Amino acid sequence: MVSSRVRNAALSLLALCLAPSALAANWPERPVVRAVRAVAAPHVDGDLSDPAWAAAPEITDFTQHEPSDGQPATQKTSVRIVYDDDALYVGAFLHDDGKVTPLLARRDAETGDGDFFGISIDAHHDRLSGAYFEVNPSNVQFDMVLFDDTSADVSWDAVYDSAAKIVPGGWSAEMRIPYSQLRFPRRDEHTWGINFWRKVHRLSEVTRLVNTPKGGTGEVSHFADLVGIEGISPKRGLEVVPYAVARGDVNTRFNEDNPFMHGFSQTVDAGLDVKYGLTSNLTLTGTVNPDFGQVEVDPAVINLSQFETFFPEKRPFFTEGASIFRFGYGPANSRFNFNFGTPTFFYSRRIGRAPQARLDGDWVDAPNETTILGAAKLTGKAGKGWSIGVL
Repeated sequence: MVSSRVRNAALSLLALCLAPSALAANWPERPVVRAVRAVAAPHVDGDLSDPAWAAAPEITDFTQHEPSDGQPATQKTSVRIVYDDDALYVGAFLHDDGKVTPLLARRDAETGDGDFFGISIDAHHDRLSGAYFEVNPSNVQFDMVLFDDTSADVSWDAVYDSAAKIVPGGWSAEMRIPYSQLRFPRRDEHTWGINFWRKVHRLSEVTRLVNTPKGGTGEVSHFADLVGIEGISPKRGLEVVPYAVARGDVNTRFNEDNPFMHGFSQTVDAGLDVKYGLTSNLTLTGTVNPDFGQVEVDPAVINLSQFETFFPEKRPFFTEGASIFRFGYGPANSRFNFNFGTPTFFYSRRIGRAPQARLDGDWVDAPNETTILGAAKLTGKAGKGWSIGVL
């Protein structure tokens, strides 16, 4: 008899890698923008009439990347930044003398076929890594982790608030980004790297506060400096997500001689996911008997080659800090131009895949996947220039 369930627990030391801080490349100067502390936090509803916004300096000097690289933006973008003890707030009015192009889609769907506004933040100020938050006129969110200066990992999901509203003369957007979604050291005063992005779809125009010209090098290393943030502390954060699953199966028209088949069967299962900030720079992620039932199904593919099909990682435990385990990737010229993909040293989708042994017998009950009893992962930064990932 073949067991109906295979359980496997593995502990692997996968990577301890050096990620040297990127040098400031070929910009003699970088813009400086200022955030101000809000007396009362703005209400995130897409309406920029809150008093907090009026007290913040206006940021407007955007430059085209497409179609006329290096030329001033044809549509004005006005951005203001405020903060309080818990979060950073970004308010933007995106002027448009034509019709705004909203796009309704699922979260993290590519919104390039419509207008959008995004903000990149290098809170650790290492000129190498950061986080990107985006919203479109339909308030569809998109986010990703930035690493190796020019690379990005879209599997990361941040928890932040946003709102957008189409109004006469353009559209407005507000974001509230909790400090728990950013990694930064404990200091009295902070300087962060920052950049803003905008697309006007009807003009095929992409603009940025700091533009890397076509053929230029670097992205995060050229960000503007965000100053004025004082008296805040990194949030260590604790997230606990339990789950329970009950299942019942009713089978008809089966061979009753099969010892693995029954007219009715039922199972009950439970597990737990935990994420905890050990320090402002190190995050511990753990899971016990994960189910991953909330993960979307992979698209169907037909592989007629001798090579394995590589699917993107979508399971929450594995996406946290995933960019650190891609230590062999980049950097290259620019992710907007030519990027050469280097070898994949670690492919997490092999963990928990179906057992590979071939089973022979009159009756076989083989599991569809290997059960992960438990796993833990430590990711983040340590010292100067070091990124650490242990799984």
